[in-house]
Order: sequence, then structure tokens, then C-alpha cells
Amino acid sequence: MPAGIVPAVLVRRVNRVRERMSKADPSEAVLDDLFVLWRALEATFDRQRLRGVQRDQALSTVVDTIGYHGIASLPRIGKFVRELRVFETASPDQIAEWFATEEAANTTLKSRIVSQIALLRQAIAPPVRWSNHDSKKLGDLLYRTRCAVIHPTLDTNNSLVLQVLPALRDALIELIIARVAQQSGLTLAEAGKAFDYA
Repeated sequence: MPAGIVPAVLVRRVNRVRERMSKADPSEAVLDDLFVLWRALEATFDRQRLRGVQRDQALSTVVDTIGYHGIASLPRIGKFVRELRVFETASPDQIAEWFATEEAANTTLKSRIVSQIALLRQAIAPPVRWSNHDSKKLGDLLYRTRCAVIHPTLDTNNSLVLQVLPALRDALIELIIARVAQQSGLTLAEAGKAFDYA
């Protein structure tokens, strides 16, 4: 990405979601918004440096971007991490809708996911002890959440949808803007203005 240039396609995608957020009932639009935002995030993947599966590219993007700016500069991502606490009281079947794998029973899966979320929430709590390892865990959760939304495993009547997805949407917007700032040599504030005034 050229220095100081914010790609117009990313600005259009993010601002289309922002406009819809201001007008539509979030419960109606949030799933569509996540499709649009994930595609925008994919456009920031460093395909020259990292070839391979999309999951690896997503993890690398999250680690690089948070490492570059610092988690304290990304409050919406922090809010998303805190919102993940709703999974602690979810049933194993609800957790399976989001994070199911063929190799784990639902109760084992819940234990693993809840442990991972607890570690992330501890790392972001003051005093912040966030590391690249935490960013990698977060990248994995973001990617797995994306898979639940894009692939038909998530029942939209799942009571966690309306609790988790709006915070995920905000976190993705922030992550995209932060990634664009990193790649174009802008500050977060400068990149934010480019998106705000487009």
C-alpha cells in the first residue's frame, strides 16, 4: 500500500457498514456487515509475505497490527475481548455453534474456549499485560467467529449473537483502520480521519 494513501475500496466498505449502523436495526444488519468487513480486512492481508490458508493470514494480520499500534490504542478491540465473557455462561451447545471442531466434545470445547477467553480478558485488564501470544489467540477467535457467521453453523436465534456480533463489528472496523494506518504509514488518527471524511 503506498505511503499516505488509503484505498478507496476499503473506505467505501467500512463507511457502507457505518452508514447502515446509523440507520438500520443492528440485529437485522450485523451479519451482512460482518461479511463486508471481513472482505475489507482480507484486502489488507500481506499476500506477498505470507502465503497459505486464510486463517494464518488473519492471525498474522491481527498480531502485526496490534503489535504495531499496541492494544491500548485499540479500545474497540478491547471492548470485544471483554464482551466475550458471555461465553462463560453459555451452554456447551451454544459454544459449539460458534467454535465447533470435529475433534472435541462440546463440554471439552467449552472448557478450552472459556479458558482462552479468560486469559485474554486477564491480559487486557489493568495493568495491561498483552503480548503477541494474546494477539494470536484473539486472531484465532476472530477467525473462528468469522467462520461461524459466514458458514451456516451459527443459528441466528442463538442468544449470544446479539451480544457478541455488534462488538465484533466495531472491533473489525477498528482493526481495518489500524491495519490501513500501519500499511500506509499514517497515525491511527490520520487514518481515522481519512475514513471519517471520505
